[in-house]
Amino acid sequence: MVGYIFLVAGGGPDGYGYMWFDQDDGVPYEWYDLGYPPTWQYQPIIDSADATLADSMWIPTSAQTRVIGGDEAYDNTQTLPFDVTFFNTTYSAGTNFTISTNGWIALASYTSAYYSNTSFPDTSPPNHLIAPFWDDLSSRVWVGFIPDIRTYWPWWPDSTSALVVTWDSAKYWFAGSPVAEFQAIILDTTDPNGNNIIVFIYKTPFTSSMTGSIGFENSTGTMGNAYTGVLSVGTTPSVANFNPGVVVFNSVLVPGDPDVVVLGSGDEVLFSATLPFDVKFYGVTYTAGSTVKISTNGFLSFDPSITSSYLSNGTIPSTSAPNAILAIWWDDNVVMGSIRHKVIGSAPNRKWVILFDSVRRYAFSATGGNAKFQIIIYEETSTTTGDNKIVFSYNTTDFGSATPNATIGIEDQSGSIGLPYTGSRITGTQPNISAILPNTSILFQTDAFTSISEALRSVKVSISKDGIKVDGKAKVEIYDVLGKRVFSSEVENSKISLKDLPKGVYFVKVGQKTYKIVR
Repeated sequence: MVGYIFLVAGGGPDGYGYMWFDQDDGVPYEWYDLGYPPTWQYQPIIDSADATLADSMWIPTSAQTRVIGGDEAYDNTQTLPFDVTFFNTTYSAGTNFTISTNGWIALASYTSAYYSNTSFPDTSPPNHLIAPFWDDLSSRVWVGFIPDIRTYWPWWPDSTSALVVTWDSAKYWFAGSPVAEFQAIILDTTDPNGNNIIVFIYKTPFTSSMTGSIGFENSTGTMGNAYTGVLSVGTTPSVANFNPGVVVFNSVLVPGDPDVVVLGSGDEVLFSATLPFDVKFYGVTYTAGSTVKISTNGFLSFDPSITSSYLSNGTIPSTSAPNAILAIWWDDNVVMGSIRHKVIGSAPNRKWVILFDSVRRYAFSATGGNAKFQIIIYEETSTTTGDNKIVFSYNTTDFGSATPNATIGIEDQSGSIGLPYTGSRITGTQPNISAILPNTSILFQTDAFTSISEALRSVKVSISKDGIKVDGKAKVEIYDVLGKRVFSSEVENSKISLKDLPKGVYFVKVGQKTYKIVR
């Protein structure tokens, strides 16, 4: 006899028992707006486009030593002459710092000149960054220690030493004349928040159009901001030039949500995060504190050993790496905002939300794009197998000028079992999904989602102890709990007997709808 019956709808089950459901099945749209944690920024307290002031405050190179010059040169042998507190982190006197002909200082030792400038913040190196004009430059770089800044600024209120770094004879590496001059000065004086005061002086602009970055970044690349004031001609990372003048920076603590964790942004980056609670996925329990990997290319993997961000998405399932994945939008992506996460609610009903903010499909000349989507892992589990429920939610779905070729779905640890999403909310099929409707939520679980009282749209199905009655025309497939198909046939206005099935759990798929039965 039939013990109980559910209307499953959606898609699946796969060989383990996972099914997906979307808005067509009554799944509500679920979205959490995650802010940012409290963050330090550097904001101007003086922002003056006064060339005369720049000339009067300029520290001459006669008070400095030329240390490097040319294209793609760097020096990491310089040491701080005094303690410097930057983004609320103190770098002790004697700490090595790096200077680059490409217009930046890093309060750490690097072995590259890093010509390719980025937005701020960005977790890729260089970090610990003070960048008066970061671009692919050819320049000369000078470094000096000024025991008393009043030697050059007689109006300064007290005897303060300073570290000055000057770039002159600067130009874009293959264009323009070598005439640009600018400098960064770190004063041995702290602002009201305890961070050292920093000054940028811009004297002579570039003679060609640039694509530079001006700003600051902390040690991990998770905090930072661009300068957007009157001296910047354009915005980071496409600042075309600068106006002569002076900008003096103080640190500001911007309020935020202390429970949000920012992983970072960028292209081809693989981040690590730790599970906030136990998660069972395809029968394997990953305990709280376990490491998972999150790729800018739109997936989470429960396999902590992977080391690639896997830009080339494949089909699901596939034994090729990565496996044990939640592929919310697996494609060659660039995350222009950030990936950040937060735990919502309290035990035993918590949800772990992982947000991909402002995502664009990568292409060399791609423009636009502000897609936002999030993985929501429920602490709540399915009653059938005890696996945690998972939701993929999509807010805005503009991936920019380059057409996506994405994969959406979940896959087990071996890659032999998986469930791709194939519903009506997408355009195309994996691995070439080109679009998804905004305000979409897809639920993955091993339980049925709705009751049998919900009618099918075009085919009426009745299930009783005698069998399955189909009024209409549809393909009927029956699978056992292991995913093995035990019956398949096209039927029209017919009845299929269940009497010969052994006792157990079965999934009856009629067209695009699936029922779960227990005999």
